[in-house]
Amino acid sequence: MPEVRVRYNKAVVDSDTIVRMRSLLPTIVAERLACEDPGGGLMPNKVVVSFEQYGSFDRHSESIEVIIDALEFPKRLENIDERNRKISEEMRKIMISRGISYCVWTRLHKGAFMDGKGQWEETKES
Repeated sequence: MPEVRVRYNKAVVDSDTIVRMRSLLPTIVAERLACEDPGGGLMPNKVVVSFEQYGSFDRHSESIEVIIDALEFPKRLENIDERNRKISEEMRKIMISRGISYCVWTRLHKGAFMDGKGQWEETKES
């Protein structure tokens, strides 16, 4: 399951924006990262989203950073730049009227899973 971490500047980003992102990000990420590879399908309810305010010692150039960690699949990897651009475009719909700067990072990783019985499962995401 993909994990989305949203870091933001509380002085710039209001709670309405956070609530809207919490509502929309699971669907945006699931739709844009789903792929035809076995195990590459995604459902919004499997996308984990967490929020973190910048700390007083943090240095940042954008008001919001969206960091997406997901499993690497061949079909997903072959056009990851396009997928990331589409996620960023969807984010723009949320941010444009608010004048908030943001960036989107999509990072793909290899992974392995073990079921509750101690058996290794194939890499899967959905």
